[in-house]
Amino acid sequence: DLRVVFSGVSIAANADQVFVINNTQVTAATTVVLVTMDGCITGTALSLKSVVSAANSITITVTNGNGVAIVTQNTDLTFSYMVLNT
Repeated sequence: DLRVVFSGVSIAANADQVFVINNTQVTAATTVVLVTMDGCITGTALSLKSVVSAANSITITVTNGNGVAIVTQNTDLTFSYMVLNT
């Protein structure tokens, strides 16, 4: 289980934010990666919109389902992930 922490994340109302994780275990677009997310502040409605693998990277899109902007200045947004095949 690997973890990446992003601090001071800000996502506008009804908007998406893209996060990129570089990892050489991800060998191609067909690599299967399991991703979880935690660390949102109370009252937010963040969700994983997509997880896309490519050679040496994982692109994660998070959507803010709330009608208001959120800022996780006091909390880290953490992605835990596992490369299931290479």
